Amino acid sequence: MKKCILLLTSFLLFSNLNATITCSFTAVNDMNFGNYDVFDPIDKDVKRNLKIKCTSNSIYNEFKVINVNLSSGSSGYYSNRTMYDGSNILNYNLYRNNARSILWYDRTNGTKNYRKKIKVKKNRGFKKRLKIFGRIPALQDASNGYYTDSIVVEIIY
Repeated sequence: MKKCILLLTSFLLFSNLNATITCSFTAVNDMNFGNYDVFDPIDKDVKRNLKIKCTSNSIYNEFKVINVNLSSGSSGYYSNRTMYDGSNILNYNLYRNNARSILWYDRTNGTKNYRKKIKVKKNRGFKKRLKIFGRIPALQDASNGYYTDSIVVEIIY
């Protein structure tokens, strides 16, 4: 059995200095895939929540476009993220939907991220819970170990 944990620990937050809107988010807990069985023919799936909250000091409702980006991790590739235990590799990926058909990128070179125009209501703000869906494909020939990767979550508004 392999123990697989994806560490979602590094976060960046950017803001327009002239804006009256401020956004924050609750960090995602580690995406723990649990034990991985190389003989199990079923993919190993998990999901986690990312909670975003925006507020405004304006007396009016305000509109803003937010982008939520996930980095490619240590592999440097979005199409095939990898976790490592020393030199041993275990492939996985992160998705925007439960069907795990839309990869989560960072919007560089034409890739897709979560991008939405939001309405920040006066006195109430804006709240959104996004799901991050993870998958380790089945039947990988991986050695026993403790596999990890680190992903940067970036919110730009």
